[in-house]
Amino acid sequence: MAYGSWPIKNNGPHPYNKVTSGKPRQRRVWPAVVLLAFVLYGAFVYTRDSAGHAAIDARGQRQSLNLQPKAGGMWQPTPGSIDGVVVLGMHRSGTSMVTGLLQEMGFHLGEPDDILGAREGENDKGFFERLQVVVQNDKLMKEQDVNWSLNIFNFNHLLALEHALTSKVDFGLGRAALTFFNNPVHHPWAVKDPRLCFTLKFWLPFWRTPPAVLFVYRHPMEVAKSLIHRGNEFGLPRALYLWIAYNRLAIQNSQGLCRVVISNAALIQDGAGVLGMVYEQLRGCGVDVPRKVTMKDINSFIDHSLHHQTQNHAKECQPTIRKSWKSEAAGDHEKARQNDAYAHALRVYCAMENGSAFSPSFEWEDLGDTAPS
Repeated sequence: MAYGSWPIKNNGPHPYNKVTSGKPRQRRVWPAVVLLAFVLYGAFVYTRDSAGHAAIDARGQRQSLNLQPKAGGMWQPTPGSIDGVVVLGMHRSGTSMVTGLLQEMGFHLGEPDDILGAREGENDKGFFERLQVVVQNDKLMKEQDVNWSLNIFNFNHLLALEHALTSKVDFGLGRAALTFFNNPVHHPWAVKDPRLCFTLKFWLPFWRTPPAVLFVYRHPMEVAKSLIHRGNEFGLPRALYLWIAYNRLAIQNSQGLCRVVISNAALIQDGAGVLGMVYEQLRGCGVDVPRKVTMKDINSFIDHSLHHQTQNHAKECQPTIRKSWKSEAAGDHEKARQNDAYAHALRVYCAMENGSAFSPSFEWEDLGDTAPS
């Protein structure tokens, strides 16, 4: 069984599951399914009709999303049919930089007091995270014994919906955030929080329209070293497996949404080209992007001095190079664990580089007991 499909009630021995004593807590999924029906009437949801996407508001009234036919009878969204963009990516992958650039393109993030700002030595330019979403995610996760680096595959969006709708978890901050997102004055909006990689499906029913997704990825070793440099008390293997987990969940949870994919390395090397592509592709998704980013904006955000660990990793995706790295695992036990974790992460990274990781048919490895607990 692939490690991303472990039963929700299981509390171990998955590498991101904290092993606890006693009987694992049972997850009440069916009550959540029943309560989810309430969402269809009491909250914003979306569905599909013969023309594509249509939104139904709390009064059951259909809202046109401005879809237009194209040659061959297919339908395509037009700019303005999608309200906003969710930025997905693992911690330390460049999502803050990307979200800051989206703000320069005219996306609404919120008032300055609503946004997590800069922290010297960690994110000098700012995090650009909406605090209401971050704290609400933490509350929903805590109720399920999940945090940003533990048990993330145990997060159940249906159970989270049950907790929010029955007030087992205070959803006040979430409602405040949704008031912002669903107000046309704030369109197009953008939101970023790495926790959305695994909480995204909780939020989807509440948005007026399905969002577009801007997925950002970075080389696993650069992310792992950055996490350790920040003082996180886990070793290289755990950081690498955590990178796999976040990227896997982000990809799987955003299947079916209009998704634009960029790499941190490409953005740093060719900011203007990558951001020009982002502008065009987001408009193709149906997002009314207000303007293109300027070179002044690009130079103010893409600071090469903040990315000392960025390297050219193209050669690593050659099969002979990857095989050579794995063959070095013999001998020292800790080095063997590091090499094994890196080999698994590199497989995913190379699949993202060639695009195959984003296919629903991509085969995610069962890591078994090789991952750290």
